[in-house]
Formats: sequence, C-alpha cells, structure tokens
Amino acid sequence: MGSEPVHAGFERWAVFAKIRAADRMHHRAVGRALEKLLIAGFGRPPRILDVGCGDARDIAAILKRCTVAEYTGIDNSSVALECACGRLAGGAFPRRLIHGDYAEALATLAPAFDLIWLGLFLHHLSSEQKRELFRRTMGLLAEDGSLFVHDPVLLETEDREGFLGRIGREALGWPELTAEERDMLGRHWSQHGRQERISRLEEMAILAGFSEAQVQWRDPLELYALLAFGRRSRPSEILKTV
Repeated sequence: MGSEPVHAGFERWAVFAKIRAADRMHHRAVGRALEKLLIAGFGRPPRILDVGCGDARDIAAILKRCTVAEYTGIDNSSVALECACGRLAGGAFPRRLIHGDYAEALATLAPAFDLIWLGLFLHHLSSEQKRELFRRTMGLLAEDGSLFVHDPVLLETEDREGFLGRIGREALGWPELTAEERDMLGRHWSQHGRQERISRLEEMAILAGFSEAQVQWRDPLELYALLAFGRRSRPSEILKTV
C-alpha cells in the first residue's frame, strides 16, 4: 500500500512533464514576459523571491541572462530544490533555497524584495490562504516592488466546473497524452485546483494593499494569465512596460 501513492506521484510527474514539453501551460510566453520585465529593470538589480520555485527549470536560465542582486526560492520538495540548486549554479548572483512550508518560510524573511514570483502556485491554495499570501507578500515587497502571478484563471462568466470542462475539452486534442493520461490529468485538476476569476484575485490583492491587477498576458483560450500587482500606495511604473 505504501508504494501506491509514490507510484501515482511519479505517474503524475510524467504526465506534467509531457504537457510541459508541449508548452500546454505556456511557460515560454510567460518566461519571455518575465525576462522582459527583468531587462527593463527596477532602477537597480532586483532582489527576487520565488514562492513554490520547484526545480527552477525556467527561471534559472532567465536569471543568468539578467542582472540580479539576489534570488530566494521556497519549495516543500527537497528533490526539486536539489535540481534547482544545480540549475542555478554558475549564476553571478547570491541565491538561497529554503526547504519547507511556504507560509512558515515567508514569516522568516526580511523585506524588501523587488519582485515576488508565483509561478503556477496560487491555484493550489484555498481562498483564505490566498488572502493571507497577498498580505504576507505585501509586507515583503520594496516600496516600488511588484508581485507577478502566472496561474490558470476562470472566465468572469464561469464557475470552477465550467473551467474544468473547458480545459478538459482542450486536453482531448493534446496528442502527446494517452486517454488514460488525460483522465489522470482531469482527476488532478479536479482535486487540486482552486482557480479564481481575475476580479476575485484583484479583490483579495486590493484588500491587502495592492493596486488593481494588470493583465500582462493571456493565452488565446484564456485558460491562463500573467497578472501584475504593485503597491497601491505607489504603483510601480515597471508594470506598464511588460
């Protein structure tokens, strides 16, 4: 019995590796937008916090092409962080990888970060956890810092079931997956995803002291979005350049 969850975890990892290779979650477009932001600059080399950094597969290459003051990554997987350490090696910037619960880790960090990055992380949290994360990240940002969120989002006219139906129908056309793998992906989405409308995320962010959401990018089917939030007291001009 003990080996079954481990085996299932590896199977899910293999499925996500396939759809990632096919860019179904749009890492490439989002990565280009993030790199453009870092190249445009903050008037100084930025301090970056990556919550739920995983293996840093995408951001490591971007950071090595940009001028960065510091990178901090948080993840609860020691295996992922070992991979991240290897990918970040050779970068000309200090880096710190924290293994553990993100909420506990955030409580140990000192301000002020110029960029806080949530890459396909926010939808794993409950609404209350999202609200608390907005509050915590607000307290960790520099005065002109920015929070960037890459996440699946609901249309303003649909509920979560509608979103799951929409993305499930789209997945039927993904030739890299078998029927069994599509079923597994659907079960994962239904059990672990807590997607929100952009207006709902904006409401949570504003209550925490952020500005209104600025939509930096959306895929043609409007399943995913890249959102930027600045501090409401002093909205970051950098948000308008991406």
